[in-house]
This record gives sequence, C-alpha cells and structure tokens, in this order.
Amino acid sequence: MIAISVSAQTGRIGGKIIDKKTGEELIGVSVQIEGTSIGAATDFEGKFLINNVSAGTYNIVVSYISYKKKVLSGIEVKAKETAILNISLEEATKELNEIVIRGEVKKESANAVLIQQRNSVSVASGVSADLIKKTPDRTTADVIKRVSGASIQDNKFAVVRGLGDRYNMAFINGAPLASSESDRKAFSLDLIPAAVLDNMMIVKTATPDMPADFAGGFIQITTKDIPDEDQYTVGLSMGAHSLTTFKEGFSSQNASSTDWLGYDSKRGIPSGVMKTEEGRNATNSQLIDQTKLFDNNFKPTQESSIAPNVSFNMSGSKRFKSEHNEFGVLGAIAYSNNYRYTPFVVNEPPLSDEQRSMDFKTADYKTYNYSNYRRSVNLGGVLNLSMKLGKNNKFSFKNLYTQNGEDQTIKRDGIQYVNHAAPFVNQDNKVFNDYLYQYQQSKMYTGQFTGEHFITASKIKVKYTLGYTAISRSLPDFKRLIYQADKQIGDTVYPRPIVQLNPDANAFTPNQTGRFSSQLQETSPSAKYEVSVPFKMFKKSEVKFGGFHQVRTRTFNARNFLFTYDNNNLDPSRYGVAGLQGPDSVFGASNIDSSLFFQRETTQGSDSYTASSRINAGFVMFDNKITNRFRMIWGARIEQFNQRVSSEAIGKKVDINKTVTDVLPSLNIIYELTENQNLRFSYSRTLSRPEFREFAPLAFYEVNYNSIIIGNDTLVRALIDNIDFKWEFFPSAAQTISINPFYKRFTNPVEMIVVPNPSFRNFSYQNASSAENIGVEIETRLLLIGLDKLAGTNIFKDMTLYGNLALINSQVNLTNSGAGLSKRPLQGQSPYVFNMGVNYNNPKLFDIAVNVNRVGRRIAFVGTSENQTIWENPRTVLDISLSKTLFKRLQAKFVVGDVFAQRLVFYHDLNRNGSFDEGTDADAFNYRYGRSFTIGLSYTL
Repeated sequence: MIAISVSAQTGRIGGKIIDKKTGEELIGVSVQIEGTSIGAATDFEGKFLINNVSAGTYNIVVSYISYKKKVLSGIEVKAKETAILNISLEEATKELNEIVIRGEVKKESANAVLIQQRNSVSVASGVSADLIKKTPDRTTADVIKRVSGASIQDNKFAVVRGLGDRYNMAFINGAPLASSESDRKAFSLDLIPAAVLDNMMIVKTATPDMPADFAGGFIQITTKDIPDEDQYTVGLSMGAHSLTTFKEGFSSQNASSTDWLGYDSKRGIPSGVMKTEEGRNATNSQLIDQTKLFDNNFKPTQESSIAPNVSFNMSGSKRFKSEHNEFGVLGAIAYSNNYRYTPFVVNEPPLSDEQRSMDFKTADYKTYNYSNYRRSVNLGGVLNLSMKLGKNNKFSFKNLYTQNGEDQTIKRDGIQYVNHAAPFVNQDNKVFNDYLYQYQQSKMYTGQFTGEHFITASKIKVKYTLGYTAISRSLPDFKRLIYQADKQIGDTVYPRPIVQLNPDANAFTPNQTGRFSSQLQETSPSAKYEVSVPFKMFKKSEVKFGGFHQVRTRTFNARNFLFTYDNNNLDPSRYGVAGLQGPDSVFGASNIDSSLFFQRETTQGSDSYTASSRINAGFVMFDNKITNRFRMIWGARIEQFNQRVSSEAIGKKVDINKTVTDVLPSLNIIYELTENQNLRFSYSRTLSRPEFREFAPLAFYEVNYNSIIIGNDTLVRALIDNIDFKWEFFPSAAQTISINPFYKRFTNPVEMIVVPNPSFRNFSYQNASSAENIGVEIETRLLLIGLDKLAGTNIFKDMTLYGNLALINSQVNLTNSGAGLSKRPLQGQSPYVFNMGVNYNNPKLFDIAVNVNRVGRRIAFVGTSENQTIWENPRTVLDISLSKTLFKRLQAKFVVGDVFAQRLVFYHDLNRNGSFDEGTDADAFNYRYGRSFTIGLSYTL
C-alpha cells in the first residue's frame, strides 16, 4: 500500500540529448535536479530517465565535458506522468558559459527534432505518430501521402518524387519487406494498419549502409516502441461512405463465417477434386462428377442496406526497471471492416496492326460498366519487447502480424461495337452480362531481433538485425460467369443473353466462364550488421563497415477450370433453354451432364512457378567532419545478386538463373552556411531489379485490368545515377524551408507496355534504352504566429502550415523503341507531386487539420504508338479532421475524407494536348469515387 501511495504522487523526467552541430547522441551526459543529488546519465542512445520524482516544479542541470552547461527552469512534473526533455548541447568555447533557458521546454524539444533532420547524413522526410492521429489514415498506404514528395497508387503502392513502386524499397524496423504481389515489384502498404505505426521516414539519397535497390525513396517503417511511461489506449470509430453506406448493393454469395476476421474458411477447391495431371487426362464422366463437387451458384447476395464502416484499436505498454537494467513490453491490435462501392467503366480498343491504322474512334471496341462492391477487413497485431542491460547494451524483438481479406462482388455489363456502331444500328454488335467474384486473403508476419552495443573505452558501436518475413496471398475461388447476346444485322433490339462457353478453350482468358484459384507463399530471412569506429582525423571522423544478406524464396501455384461442353454430345435444344437460366441455376446439378455443361481443368505449366533470390552485400562508409562547417560522408557498397525462376511454358521447361555484381559508390557533402542553414550535395549510384514474374516468360490473367500479362526473359536490371542539391533553412524551432533540385539518369529502365492483340488488351514489360529526370522539391513548415503581428490579431498563434511540391521533367530515350514517338516521360513518372496541410492546435479548444494531395498525370501503360499509351489523369484529394480532448484522457475525432470525390480516369490522349478532354479523348478506365465520413473516440489511461 505504501508503494502504491508513493507511486501515485511521483512522476519521471526523461528524454534524449544530442550534439547541436552534428545531431549525434551524447553518451554519459549528466542530468540532475538542481540542488539535489537526484539525477541520471545518458546511455549510448543519448537517452536518460529519472524515476520517482515528486510532483512539482524543478530546474534541471545538464552538463557534459567540453560542452556548455545548460539549465532548464520551470520543469513541471505531474504524478504518474513523464516530463519529456529533448535537449541539444553546444560545444564549449574557451569560456564555459552557463546558459539558462526558462519556460521554453516545448520549444527545446521541437528544436532537437529539427536538429536531427538538419544533421541527417542524407535527404529524408517523415511523418510521426502525432500527425497520423490527426488524419483519417487507416493504413500505412494512407499515411505515406503525408510525406514530402510522396503519394500512393492503386490505394496501396508508394510513389516517391513521382516514381512508381518499382523504384522504391520498404524496410520495417531495420529489416526488408518482401514484395507482397505475385506480378510486380511492390509491397502493398495497405497491409499494415496506421494505428501500429510510430513513425515513417522516406530517405531520398543513398549512403553505403543502405540497400541500393531504389531511386525514388527508401521507406523506413517503424512500429510502436516502448514509451517512457506505462500507457494504455483504446479507440473505436465508425464511418460512412457517400456511395455505399445504407444503400442497396451486393455481397458474396459464398461468404465464410470467418470473413469478418480477414480470412476465408469455406471457399477453395473442394476435397475430392483430381490433381492437375489427372484432371487434364480425365474422361467426361469423371469431369461431370468433379464439377458437382464445386459451389456453382453464381448469383450475388442482395443487400438492402450496406453496413457502416467500423475500426477498433487497442494498445498497452509496461516498463520494468531495476537499478541497472530495463525491460519493456508493448502490445497493440488494430481492426477495421470497410465497405466500398466503386462504379467504373472499362473500354477495350482494338490493337491489331490493321485496326491501328484506322481512326481510333471509328474502330471496333468493347465497353464494360462495372459495379464493384468491395469489403476489406484488416487485422493487425504488434508485440514488441525491449531490454537494456546496463548503459551500453540494448536488445529488441519486434513482431508484426497482419491479415487482410478483400471480398469483391462485381456485376459487369458491356457492349462490343463494330466499326463504332451505336446500339440498335444495323451492325453485328454484342452485349455482355457478367458476374465476377474474387476473395483475396493476405497474411504477413515480420519479426526483427536487434542488438546494439557500445564499447566505452574505444567508443565503438556495434549493431545487428536479424529479420524474417513470411507472406501468404491466395485467391481461393475467383469465379466469372459471362452471358452474351449477338445482335444480327436487321435486329432492332438485343436478344436475351445466353451463357457464353467455348468448347475449344484451353486457358483462362478475359472472355471465358470459369474459375481460378491461386496461392503465393514467400519467405525472406535477412541479416544486417554494422560496426562504427571513431578515429582521429580532421575535427571528427568515423568509419562504418558491415554487411547485408537476404534470401527470398517464393512458390506460386494456380489452377484454372473452364465451363464447357462436348461438341459431339451437346443437345442444342437443352443449351438454348439452360443457357438462359439465371446465375443461381445455370450450372445447377440438373444442367451438369454429358449432353450439356461440365467443367474442364485448363491449368498450364506456366500457371505455377518457383523462384528465389539472394543478396550478399558489403559496405564501407567514412564520415569526416573536416571543419566545423564542412562534413563529408562517402564510401561504396558492393552487391552480388542472384535471381532464379523455374516454370514451364508451351511444353518446355523454363529455368532462368542470373547473377549480377555491382559496385555502387556514393558521396554526401554537408556545408553549414550559418547556424540555421545548410547546403547539401549528394551523388549515388543505385539500381532497380526486375521482379520474379516480370522476367519469367509466362502469361497470367489480371482481373483488375481484364487482361493477360506476359513476362519478358530479356529484362535486365536498371542502373540509376542520382544527383541532389539541397538548401535548407531553419528560421526557428519547429520551422523549416528547403529547396532541393535533383537529377536522375536511368540506364535500361523497366516499363510496363501495351501488347497488340485483336481480341483484348495485353500487357508485358520491356527495357527502355535510357531516361532522364530533372526536378526540384520544395518543402516548408511554418508557424503562422507572425501573421498575428501583421494583422494585430491572435488567431494564428496556434496554426502551422506545412507543404511540399515536387516538379519533375522526365524524358525517355526512344531511339530504339520503334514506336515512332519523339519523346515521352518515363512510365509511372508524374510531372508534379503536391501535398499541403494546415493545422490548428489549441489544447483548450480543438484541433483542426486540413490536408490536400495531388499528383500530376502519368503514363500507366506504355503503348507501341502514341494513341495506345494509357495515361492516368490527376485528381485532388482533400481530407479534413476535427478533434477535441475531453476530460484530459478522452479524445473525439471527426474526419471527412476525399471531400472532392473526383473521378479517376485512365485515358488515351487522342488529341495529344497533354490533358484529358472528355468527349475527345478515349477512356480506358474511368472510376467514380465517393466521400468518407468517420467519427471516433479514443481513451488513454
């Protein structure tokens, strides 16, 4: 009881101390409460913690050999809370003067954060958990839009400085994240809930101690760590969507009882189904029996009112401390269940040589109207353990598990026009009515064990990280039912659509009725280690050396089944009746027999593959502070990369095995113009490697594009030379202005291209000869209190303006392209990326945050002619949030997301004027979005 009473009346003082000039953590700094013997010394991370401080107000004395003493007065300690002091110390001159700072603790803490940014060895931008709380962000994919120069594509893939996912790399807690996609080099950032993030940084210039496989940004994700005090938080929110909530819609007719947890327990290939080789050689009688084992109901479930969105998060942390050691544990869980209706249109123009010579708008084409009902469930958990042994040893074990289930029900209606004939004109047009069902589940575990050690006598630092990531992604039963009616010449109306089957089909293509099942498994163990050794040269010098090793192993297996009939035994009269039946009965048991329908397996050897890659890397990096103002970080990295893919294509084995070794130098120079201004220069050589599926000569179906994607075994890795200049100005604490011109030259960049096909749109990959990007990035964070002085008011004192603008000019060398084009930008490269926000934060009133994001038009798919290239039109996304703290521990938040709800259009720029002109240009994909509204409560103990 006495211990409880004392604890209830005491608090703590903690924080971090760094060098004002270099941002380096200072070890062994003395931090004492003035007039007492109570205090602590900083550890090898520059951190300190003073326990059992009675509630009250104190002066804190900070002293360190060869540094100016600093006294902070008026530090208030509250019971059960930790007063955080992040402090910067300045090297002493001949006169060791004492500096007294009164009542500026918040300013000092903000200043320390900016000093770390100012003294970073590379150009970097980031976002903290505090900012994340003020946004409607639900996943890490949403968060990345808040980072300078970054945006998101397809709601899950990172774009940095206008460069798409293939030029970006993601690490979590110091270990690599494997690609989550079966067909592209990308990690799906929507797999990680925003509620488990501590911060996110994007590094834009390379140093030798960083992996080299990026040109846009190196994304560093850090999950929540052990805070300085015990803390427990719970939050609940509900939301609505303007096109979806409380409206009629569809849901899957084959949902499982565990869908609400983000995984399936019902769909999939049933037991009793023959193995692939047996199925290929089965008799019709065997196939009929097997067809009846499947769920052949294709009718969607009608929902009279779609439920609201809901999310929940909970976290707790506990710290244990003895005289010399510390141990902490943090656990967090985040859950969300969201519904979204997205109507969109897909147009498929012809791509044959003959049709390409015609006027684009008078050629044959198909147009589909999609009604896409999507349910997304995300469940994520964090368990982080941390231990300090003495002042100089720290261990941590961080774990993250996520599972995501995405259920799509799609109703698709379409018309194929011949010679651009309008409906009901005397031409051979076709009408389509389709039903598509896709449930995709993803599971990911990633863990990192990190050790950090400091040897006091030699001041050597040792750090190592062992990482392991396992990803599973499956489509247990993707189903598609296609009805079609042909309008013959002279018909004034379309006849009733009949189920469309092809008895000769041998692959799952965009115009087939059938089902598809796939499973991807990937594991990725890794090891990273580095040693930092200071040595005497110039003002201060350090050499860091180490290595990185990673092994990725992937298996991908898919099976295809098509509904068909036997031409020799078909009863045409039965087909004419049964084929008109609805999606719930057309493949019912009474219609599955030898004279009507059955299901045949059409799995090809190319539908499965195994792949692996190995990286062995080493580096050496020198950090020389040549004068008080001039610092140079330089060195080189060597990476040996082996990649292997094994599969089968057109009856022959495919075994691709490539090994490449690269030496990758880098140089970073920082010159301090004044105490609050820096000039930076950096050069680095980096690279971008093709993903497994991209360079395997295999074909696979992509449901979102209704297309076939084909790999290319002639692809080679791209090399990128990067040059950056940056001027950065820190006018005061918590404020910054920077201008960052940059240049990039790409050799052999990999691009996704449109492949000519007379029936439907195909895609593949190719290396362009070379490309160049030149641009400038402008970033600012300003306190608007100065406007009060100009206007004679006090309404701006709690407002902060932050924003960034990247302007990029990109050009690809088309000398060997054969497309007859003069110039175009690199695929995926935007000419500009714009983010801006205004935050009003008054603890006595409320907090308002307004954030806007816009990305310039970019090439989504490269065409073989200028007309066939598909562009993505820009759209502006505006989010507004309002939050209020009630009773000190309860926070209420209201958020409006995507206020403008602009359409997302992919189009062919027919008039070649550089913008989308509705009615003149041709849509390829046209998506309609709605607004989201969320209200939430969170409570902190």
